[in-house]
Amino acid sequence: MAAAQRAADPRDPTPALAPGCNPLELSLTPEEGYLLSRVDGQTPRSELRQIGGLSAAEVDRCLERWAKEGILDLG
Repeated sequence: MAAAQRAADPRDPTPALAPGCNPLELSLTPEEGYLLSRVDGQTPRSELRQIGGLSAAEVDRCLERWAKEGILDLG
């Protein structure tokens, strides 16, 4: 139940790959590739900031950039 509550929290969105996005076609740094590999549609941003291998600010920048580029749906 807690996971469902987190997913509904607009302050802590749960990113998911956008339909039709093929991560293998993206030009990513190894760190970005690792972060993107953690995006599963069930892990909220707050957890990605802890496990993403980048600073919390860098995770936020990547997620926002990918959402603007149509790579991610931030829920």
